[in-house]
Amino acid sequence: MKEVVRAFGKDIGVEAYRIEGYEKHGLVFLSERGRGACGAQCANCNNILWTSVGENSILNEEIPDSVPDSGPVYSDYFYQKIKRFLGSLPECPECKKKHYDVFFTNYVPLSDMVFSRFEDGYSYPKGNLNAKITNVDVSDFLFWWYIEGDNGIADCSSEHNAGGRRN
Repeated sequence: MKEVVRAFGKDIGVEAYRIEGYEKHGLVFLSERGRGACGAQCANCNNILWTSVGENSILNEEIPDSVPDSGPVYSDYFYQKIKRFLGSLPECPECKKKHYDVFFTNYVPLSDMVFSRFEDGYSYPKGNLNAKITNVDVSDFLFWWYIEGDNGIADCSSEHNAGGRRN
């Protein structure tokens, strides 16, 4: 069953942050560490569609044996995989366009972290890790959630395999 529904931040593991010096742009969003959610941001209206990494076949595909563990070939494979994922999503539930251009999850090192754009569309400057960041409670805010599997919203609450190697 595939459908887009409204879900509370506390149920899907969404975190929001206010960044000192950027308050006029609104909040930035991430998935809660240890939860299986990821976000895709609409290039048209900046809405975020959240989904479960563990339920997405593209994000969970096994890395082909021909792809090394690191380097330019791996980087290109990962970039193409994310591009396919973004292209596979349904239209944005807010603006009805199908143009997602930012993918983010909280399963990367801080130095590689990709924040969502701010609510007004402004992009957080890369490499600016010294700003004061304040967590904002969005547990009772409603977000758009894309259900891809049979487990609904609860499937984002456990650890996941984000497309590891075959054993």
